[in-house]
Amino acid sequence: MKVFDDKHIKNLAIVGASGSGKTTLAEFALVPSNIQETLIKNHQKNSES
Repeated sequence: MKVFDDKHIKNLAIVGASGSGKTTLAEFALVPSNIQETLIKNHQKNSES
């Protein structure tokens, strides 16, 4: 299998059957990067009227 440098990875797909925990896996993968907080803040900022 070809090995890619993380600088070249732009997309990631999480594929599985319904109810297999795809969303949970994605949420826990984002925790160390603190991107969840950034996404929530941006969403709240864009949702305010």
